[in-house]
Amino acid sequence: MISAERFLEQQGLEAVWLFGLPPEKIQIVVQRQSIVHSAVQYSDNSIIAQLGVPDMRIPIQYALTYPARVPGVVPDAQPQETAR
Repeated sequence: MISAERFLEQQGLEAVWLFGLPPEKIQIVVQRQSIVHSAVQYSDNSIIAQLGVPDMRIPIQYALTYPARVPGVVPDAQPQETAR
C-alpha cells in the first residue's frame, strides 16, 4: 500500500506525462470529501471541475462500458448535502 502523499505525487507525474506540461503547471490540491475528482483552470481563470461520489466503481464501470455511459449502482451525488 502506498501513502496518500506518494499517490498524489504519482498523479502529478501522470498529468505531466499525459498532457506534456511542465511540472510547474501542475498543482495538486487535496479536497478531503473526495467529491472533486479533477479541475482545469483555463487562461481566462474560469475553472471546470468533475464532481462525483468517491467510489471506484464509477471509473471501473466507465472503463468496462466505454464509450457508453450506463446507469450504475453508485448513489446520486448530493452536492447540496456535502456543502453543509
